[in-house]
Amino acid sequence: MNGIDDTGRDGVVADPRTEAHRLVAPEPCATELAHLLDAIARAARPDRIPAPAARPETPAEAGAAAPHRAGLHARLADIALPAGRPAEALRHLDIARRLLGECPADAVAAVVDVTAAQVELSRLSPERLRTAAELAQQAADAARRADLPAVACRALLILGQLARDQDEQTATTYFLRACAIARARRLPALRVYAEVHLARLAARRDGRPARVEQARQECLRAGLLPLAHETGFVLALDQIRRCEFEAAGDRIREGAAEASRLRLGRALSLLRLAEAVRHAHRGRRAEMQEALERLAPLIDAAPGVRPMAYGLARAFCSLLEEKHDDAEQEFARALAYDAENPATADFGRHGIVLLLGVLAGRMGRRHYAGITAASVGETRWNRQFTGLAHAVLLGREGRSGEATAAAGAALEAAALYPMARHLCLRLVARSAYEDGWGTPVDWLREAEEYFHGACLREAAGACRALLRGMGAPVRQRRNGTEQVPPHLRRFGITVREFDVARLLAERIANKEIAGRLHISPRTVEKHVASVLQKTGLPNRAAFASVARDLVDGSGPLVPNIASAV
Repeated sequence: MNGIDDTGRDGVVADPRTEAHRLVAPEPCATELAHLLDAIARAARPDRIPAPAARPETPAEAGAAAPHRAGLHARLADIALPAGRPAEALRHLDIARRLLGECPADAVAAVVDVTAAQVELSRLSPERLRTAAELAQQAADAARRADLPAVACRALLILGQLARDQDEQTATTYFLRACAIARARRLPALRVYAEVHLARLAARRDGRPARVEQARQECLRAGLLPLAHETGFVLALDQIRRCEFEAAGDRIREGAAEASRLRLGRALSLLRLAEAVRHAHRGRRAEMQEALERLAPLIDAAPGVRPMAYGLARAFCSLLEEKHDDAEQEFARALAYDAENPATADFGRHGIVLLLGVLAGRMGRRHYAGITAASVGETRWNRQFTGLAHAVLLGREGRSGEATAAAGAALEAAALYPMARHLCLRLVARSAYEDGWGTPVDWLREAEEYFHGACLREAAGACRALLRGMGAPVRQRRNGTEQVPPHLRRFGITVREFDVARLLAERIANKEIAGRLHISPRTVEKHVASVLQKTGLPNRAAFASVARDLVDGSGPLVPNIASAV
């Protein structure tokens, strides 16, 4: 919604660079420049505006009224935000504030305040959400008094975004009010913005993204490219959660190429994050790390990306690798980053973090009530986690029938999300078995079959270990020799020895290997000795030095073992 007010002229002139930085024009030219900047924002061409002038002239030097110049700087701040240049936006905003003076007219104050509300979300501050809401409300009030419907719509849209996680009904009211104003005052771009946000709210609740895709197409037809690409991120995330990985990859690559071409840094940041999440939800750590490295230069271009990189990517991948301690630390870092600079992004706080906390005994009824009271805790994605957390709590209270019913409702919500659903089954099975609710043996067999098919050996092994602990028959998986790289197969390395070898290549101690593979340390010792004997290497350090790429299972350096023998 940055800079979109539907009052500027259509199109963008050939080269606005000179005029955009001559914030020294008399009033008539300043008005023309305001229309020009509106058009640039609407056409999503921040690349047409170079770095701002370092020296803002005073009103006396400029020959233009201070309110006009304040409005120009507010527009330049609007253009900088989708470009992923929050520091530049803040600089323009500070200049606009100084130019306004102590008692600005509502017409100018509304324009600056609504931009300030948007920019505030990129300021590094633990109070930024509260401050942004206050500024947006000020802008809405001033816009109503000055009869500025476009500014009023923008303010209502910001208020809706800030309210949606805690109170979906209030957020919906804001979006509907913005949509009604936009329709009545013929502001088509702002109408599209409101409809996109309404579609996102509905999809969060029912898990049906078709309306969001329709809204994205409307964005493209209207030329609202930043919004279209940021909505593409929402759709890509939904595809990842549904395990539609190839379709998500195509969407991400197409969107990232276009965002890069247009220099839309904020959208590009989100799409690069989505690529990391895509690999994380398949348990592919090496590819996830590469994607996070590509994201690093843009990590702060969009609010909330940093905590999402830890919660949605790193921590989820760690859970699939059965590295639960690592996942706990990564979620803790996501929470810490969000506390320092809060955002409206959902990185797991209202879902899987609650489930893990309840399972670990750190969270109880009070935490469950607080999280589910917020609307974001009741999205379809989060209902699978909050519902199972509720089931675990009920089971510990001896209410096994209610726990089984709660688990059934949670797993029904999880039906759209295969990877997360089977991860949930693996996570809650022990608690269900110990407290006598649900069907934990059936759950673990289903999860083991799924993880085996997805080549997630650690998760499948954890399911088999839990089944053995419950006295249930366990299907043997010793025929999966295709998982062992050819060069190691020629040495006679078995599937279980390969599982040990991969961890041995990470220089992990026997006790930790035993914990990850759910076998005894003595068994690990036997497998390590066998691996070394078959490869002819003298010790575990020598093996690790020539087989380090076994960590990600790709094994391109495996031939080095042969040359080292």
